[in-house]
Amino acid sequence: TSAFFIIFRTVRGLIGGLLIGLIWVFISFISFSRFGVWLYTVQPLSVIISLYIFSTVYVLILKNRERLRLFRLATHDGLTGLYVIRHFRFLLNQAVQESHKRTKSLSVILGDIDFFKKVNDTYGHACGDMVLKEVASIVQASIHNNEQPEKEDHVAARYGGEEFIVLL
Repeated sequence: TSAFFIIFRTVRGLIGGLLIGLIWVFISFISFSRFGVWLYTVQPLSVIISLYIFSTVYVLILKNRERLRLFRLATHDGLTGLYVIRHFRFLLNQAVQESHKRTKSLSVILGDIDFFKKVNDTYGHACGDMVLKEVASIVQASIHNNEQPEKEDHVAARYGGEEFIVLL
C-alpha cells in the first residue's frame, strides 16, 4: 500500500489520476451511447481524487510524526529524558537574548552526583542508570511549574555523565 501512496502524493499523481478518471468518463460515455449501459462515471473520479487527497494527508501526517520523533531523539537524552547539552545551549542562548530584551534575570545551576563512580563500580552500570533516571526525575519535578505547565521558563538538561544543568 505504501507504493500506492507514493504514486498519488505528487502533482504528477494527481494529473495521472485525473487522466484515468477522464478516460473512465469517456469509456462510460461511449458504453452508454453505443450499448445503453451506463457505467458509474462520477464514482471512480471521486474515488481517485479522494485517494489522492487522503494519501497526501496521510503522507504529511507521517512526515510530521517522523520529524517530531527525530527532533525528540536529537534534543533529549535517551536515558534520563532531559534535554541534551547541545539543545540546552541553544535554549540558553535564546533565554539570554530574551532576558536582555526584557531585563529579566537568569540563573543557571550546575550539579553532579557525588561519588557516582563508586555506585557504578559497586552495584553495576544498570543500577547507576537507575540512579541517573531517578535524579533526573527529581530535578525535573523540582523545576516543574504546576500553575502554568505550558510555560517553559525552567529547563533541565544532562550536562555530562552524572552532571545536570538547570536554567531558571
